[in-house]
Amino acid sequence: MNSRINMVNIKNIKKGIFKITSFVMLALMFSSAAKVGAAGAQSFTAAKSENGAQSPSADKVLLGGMPFGVKFYTEGITAVGFSDVDTDSDNKSPAYNAGIRENDIIISVNNQTVSSVEDFIRAAENSSGAPIKVEYRRLGKIYTVSFSPVLSKSEGKYKTGMWIKDSTAGIGTVTFIVPETKAFAGLGHSICDAATGEILKLTRGVVMDVDICGVEKSAAGAPGELKGSFSNEKIGELSKNTSEGIYGIFSKMPKARGENGSDYFGDTNNLIEIGGKGDAKEGAAHIICTVEDGASEEYEVNISQVNFDSETNKNYVIEVTDPRLIEKTGGIVQGMSGSPIIQNGKLIGAVTHVFISDPKKGYGIGIENMLSSMPDILK
Repeated sequence: MNSRINMVNIKNIKKGIFKITSFVMLALMFSSAAKVGAAGAQSFTAAKSENGAQSPSADKVLLGGMPFGVKFYTEGITAVGFSDVDTDSDNKSPAYNAGIRENDIIISVNNQTVSSVEDFIRAAENSSGAPIKVEYRRLGKIYTVSFSPVLSKSEGKYKTGMWIKDSTAGIGTVTFIVPETKAFAGLGHSICDAATGEILKLTRGVVMDVDICGVEKSAAGAPGELKGSFSNEKIGELSKNTSEGIYGIFSKMPKARGENGSDYFGDTNNLIEIGGKGDAKEGAAHIICTVEDGASEEYEVNISQVNFDSETNKNYVIEVTDPRLIEKTGGIVQGMSGSPIIQNGKLIGAVTHVFISDPKKGYGIGIENMLSSMPDILK
């Protein structure tokens, strides 16, 4: 989902399930944790398999499925709304009157690059009412306008009448972690601009723990979502945003709890072999996700299609068959992006999208495609 999902075909199509709180969009909505010690997650050596799967340089990877929060900083700042500024004469909104609109990306002010909300506010307040030149991007095109901030009668400061933000926050799911380095991959798709669908350029991003506190169930035509709250503690950083997933490194392992409160990371059964393209078959499989009580659990799914000639993050068509998950969530919900897919004891991919018309079904990405976009330094 994204905070606003890019929904082009409303009918029988997938909806991203990375949940974002603002104006960025992800293929699947963010949020979802995995459970350890589930069937098929045994201790394996994850070197290159005979089917061609190339794992990270570590011998084994930790199975993901736990939720994580992201604060994602992009190039420029985004206009998110407008209001009138109270002046001595009347109420005005200089930025709106100059032609700037919601979701426009402010790149520079007076030929100076803008990278934070504070940068823009400082330029407006220091203008003393003189015109400022603002360069912004809309739908891939660059525009330039000039307008004069006005003095707010109530605040005594020069204002533009524009609400802005410099970051986007969301909840996603870890797919796997390299135990030696704590490098991780998650989501299985990119974080995109809500207005254009373009992959957002990451300038920096921080990772935080998340507590899942509820579920809005999916129904036909209305995908649900996982609801959660961020901790205030930074536990890692993002390094790359790609169509195959987001990547980063943990400075501290995310909160994760296995079944019956067991120590997720203390259980060696959470080390799993990476499957190659030849390991993925139509038929029964499992996904790992967290939908309640902070515990990561394994649920049954069926893979009805395997296609590595399709888009890089839509290699599988999966259907939730586990009555427990259907009862809790109605199927796939926004926030489950990155939930690991396990088949025959191997990690073969991650959940990426939900079908709007039938939320028990969705897409998944092959694990090799996620690995192909992982920065070499993190492998």
